[in-house]
Amino acid sequence: MNATKQPIIKGVKVIGLTSRNGRKYTAEALRRAVPLYENVVVNIDHDGDSAGRRYSDRIGRLKNARFKGDGIYADLVFNPSHPEAESLQWWAENDSKAVGLSHQAQVRSKWTADGVEEVYAIVEVASVDLVANPATTKGLMESVGPRKRPGRLTVTKLVAALKGEPKPPRNGLTVTKLVRALKG
Repeated sequence: MNATKQPIIKGVKVIGLTSRNGRKYTAEALRRAVPLYENVVVNIDHDGDSAGRRYSDRIGRLKNARFKGDGIYADLVFNPSHPEAESLQWWAENDSKAVGLSHQAQVRSKWTADGVEEVYAIVEVASVDLVANPATTKGLMESVGPRKRPGRLTVTKLVAALKGEPKPPRNGLTVTKLVRALKG
C-alpha cells in the first residue's frame, strides 16, 4: 500500500463560547476539554447515534487541539480519497463560512437565573461532525438544530436557576399552576 500524504486544514474552529442553540460554554470548560478533542474522529453530517455511524461517514480526525480565547481550534486531517474530500477542500479554500464543525458530546450544564443553559463541563466527545449550519462558530466549525419553543418555566427550573444548580428534570409544577392553586 502506498502511503499518501494526508491533507490538513489548519486552524479550524471546533467550538466557540456561545451557541445559537441557546447554550453558553465557560472558557474553563473548553480549556479542560481540549484533550477530549485531540485525535477525535470527524464525520459527515450529524447522525443522532454516534455509535452507529457508517464507515462512509468518516472523513478525518482532529489533531493539535488547542484553546484560544474564543474557543477550541484544531487541525483537520482528512482522507483525500473520501468521496467528499474534494468538496471539503473547496469549501475550506473558497467559502469556509458556509460549513463548519459540530460536536457530539456529553456535557454538564446548569440554568442561569436569566434562563441560559451554561455548560460548565464537557465530559465526553464521541465525534465532531462536518455540518452545513454550525451553531457555536461562524464557519469551518456545532450545528444549529431546529429552534425549540421555550419550555414552560416550572417551579423546579426556577429554583434550580436561582440556586445555580445543574439542569433540572423536565417535568415539574409550573409557576402558573402554582399561582392558580394558591389562589384556590
